[in-house]
Amino acid sequence: MKVKEFDDYSYHPNRKPWLILVLGGLIIVLAVARRNARAPGPDTDEVSEEPGVTEPVIDATPEGTPGPRVVSDPTRPAERKRPPDRTPAVKLVPVVNPSGGDLVAKARAYEKDGDLVNAREHYHAALEQAKAASAIQTIEELLGTLNVELTMKPYMIPEKVIYSVRPGDSVAKIAKKYGTTVDLLVLGNDIKNPNRIKAGDRHRVFSAKFSLLISKSRNDLLVMMNDRFFKRYPVGTGKFGRTPVGSFKIDTKQKKPDWWPSGRRVSYGDKENILGTRWMAIEATGDTPDASGYGIHGTWDNTTIGQSVSRGCVRMRNADVEELFTLLPVGTLVTIIE
Repeated sequence: MKVKEFDDYSYHPNRKPWLILVLGGLIIVLAVARRNARAPGPDTDEVSEEPGVTEPVIDATPEGTPGPRVVSDPTRPAERKRPPDRTPAVKLVPVVNPSGGDLVAKARAYEKDGDLVNAREHYHAALEQAKAASAIQTIEELLGTLNVELTMKPYMIPEKVIYSVRPGDSVAKIAKKYGTTVDLLVLGNDIKNPNRIKAGDRHRVFSAKFSLLISKSRNDLLVMMNDRFFKRYPVGTGKFGRTPVGSFKIDTKQKKPDWWPSGRRVSYGDKENILGTRWMAIEATGDTPDASGYGIHGTWDNTTIGQSVSRGCVRMRNADVEELFTLLPVGTLVTIIE
């Protein structure tokens, strides 16, 4: 008897291969289902392992919302090895009011509710409308205190970006990249050990630019952030107009500085050392004549603040100069006027 092959259907021309067709269909359905189960969907947290996608893109979210989602980005070119820095959106409430007094009340209400960003915007609007010197001073004090808190603590504000630490990063490297200070980066992220940060850590990095305007006649120092009011400090300036005027930049910074009067070293801690706890040297820029040896420093004698009694430097209370020292990077522009 001739043996028929399994796939020789000519032997029974009227028989249909139902069993094989059904089995084949089931195999195809199972294969498709298995493939779909492995593919990361839009609502999953799985990271694609496609060539060229070596790191997830961080989807930054505003303060108070659920944590960041990690999603793959198959359209990202292979050579791009880190996600872009993003600033989470801050929902600002339009400032609508008829008077500065109403603005201050609204700002205080926002501040009481913990909405410090909108409180800040309303204080700014109130400051723009204020006319009386007493009102301006009050608003500046409220706004200055709030600005320092927003900047030095881990609040998310438009002037900060989210940065994901990469292998080989350091706090000094990150601070330099964004033009801020190591002290502000550490303080603003509550970093316990600046020498031990981990790849993948996400930090809020201040990226705005500060500038200073020092008035000799007013004996005050105005800090601007992106050309907007930040805070005003009382200072002492030089006796007989010795403080130079013009354009400068912060050249060097030093904690617990030694003092060098006439080339003689007076160590920090010595009763003769008048520089207080911080020193920031200034260097002339542009057409301003050279003015070496001048700077902004602290003092142990707060009675000299608000007066023109120094040898030419700008004096600040130690607490104030320490705050300013934390905020200002080397290179910050300083303008001194009469």
